[in-house]
Amino acid sequence: MKQTTVVRTTTRFTSDVMPEVSSELLNMAGVIRWADAVPQVWDIVTRKGRGRSVAWGPRSSHYIGWAQHSKAPDAILERLRHLKKLMEGSGFFAESARFTINFFGSSGFTGGFFQEFDERFSRGCVHLDFTPETKQAVIKGFLDWCGTSYRTQRLEIDGVVVWTKAKGSGQ
Repeated sequence: MKQTTVVRTTTRFTSDVMPEVSSELLNMAGVIRWADAVPQVWDIVTRKGRGRSVAWGPRSSHYIGWAQHSKAPDAILERLRHLKKLMEGSGFFAESARFTINFFGSSGFTGGFFQEFDERFSRGCVHLDFTPETKQAVIKGFLDWCGTSYRTQRLEIDGVVVWTKAKGSGQ
């Protein structure tokens, strides 16, 4: 029998903003670098309570199940990875992610459950963030995303009617 001793060197990438988050994976180094350069994303994916992101916070359904709700560093890193990937893309959810990153921390920043209704049923729904100044634009973006497959009659945010077809605007 021959015995061999192997010395292994690993490289670990650690966040300057949240040092408990680190990885040995090279692809995650880019995620950590990006998050450290855009520090509000750390708050977006970890903050609960007042001033949090409803759309992209730790409880968001956009993230894979094991990463939702968890305070584990790997879960935080997975939420950051997903958010970064969306930021680099296009479409409705990419715009939603960019909106949250750009407006997070603004006065009145909040979010809610947007729900489209036709004559009889609930149809399109999603959590979105907004500010008082951007609320109407976010409503318009949501209605555009819903499209014309159903005859949208009203839109509710957290159960409150904010738009009706008859009026064409909210309360």
